[in-house]
Amino acid sequence: LAALLAPGNFIVMGAALLLNGFAVAPTLTAGLAAAERSVVEKRKTEVLAWAISALNLGGALPPAITGYIIDTQGVSVAFVIPLVCMSLSVVMILPYLNIWREKVREIPA
Repeated sequence: LAALLAPGNFIVMGAALLLNGFAVAPTLTAGLAAAERSVVEKRKTEVLAWAISALNLGGALPPAITGYIIDTQGVSVAFVIPLVCMSLSVVMILPYLNIWREKVREIPA
């Protein structure tokens, strides 16, 4: 969004990325804590390993795919890719939202 609102302004882009960075750490912490608390004690290592593996895969594949799309379709398409990915993420998580809420309610504080 910052790139569309202020194209070529690196200060605006840097500020937007800084704000985005502030959101990443709490999101990762909360996500890993929820994953850890949602399983029995003997499964915690496995669930955290899967979560970290998914994070690594999610960090490795998108740059390669986006690079290919930019090379074949052009740079302007690159701004649509995050929107599509976020939308797909929301659609994919919706079926599990009620299950997650129930698991979180069962967890003692």
